[in-house]
Amino acid sequence: AVTGATTLSGHYVVGQNSYLSLRASLEAARTVFAKTEETWAATGITAAAYVDSKIDVSGGSLVVDGSLDSYSGTSTTGSVKFADQSLLMVNGANIQSEAAITGVSNADINAGSKLYIDNAQEGKVYKISNSSLTSWSEKNIFSNNKLLKFSILAGPDFSVSTSALSMNEAYGNALIAPHVFDAALATGGKAKEFANNAANA
Repeated sequence: AVTGATTLSGHYVVGQNSYLSLRASLEAARTVFAKTEETWAATGITAAAYVDSKIDVSGGSLVVDGSLDSYSGTSTTGSVKFADQSLLMVNGANIQSEAAITGVSNADINAGSKLYIDNAQEGKVYKISNSSLTSWSEKNIFSNNKLLKFSILAGPDFSVSTSALSMNEAYGNALIAPHVFDAALATGGKAKEFANNAANA
């Protein structure tokens, strides 16, 4: 874990069945990973990184690649790589006014990499990186709030906005009478709170 530093001063490689915690403890990273409901498996997540608040990679680099059990390559400062079946976890509470990862000058984000935004809320914008080069697929962006839709915003950085999903959109035929829950969401107040808690239980 890199808990105190706000800038990476070395080249960090997260390999097979490993994770790295930046600006937080390893225990915090484990807790957040459990909330993702993802699994460590050959067909699941094979490497992960958790960023609790802004980290500057201009003086170092970050590689998250579960296919690696050793690393002999070279990395340039300011580079970020997330390979297939990798996972970036970020703390939504800390990445609204400033990006989670800054100082990015080169990026390689595989289409199979996932992005998890912890405790995301409806109607917010979350800044993931200062560079649009770090771009995750919308279908691979998710949160512990299952009633959110994530949309990538156009611009020089990589940011996403959130909007509400209906119960029917989120769960389809898996939920009995989704229109009842949707009505509760539309009502607001305690009814919305109840529906949200039920959806994310």
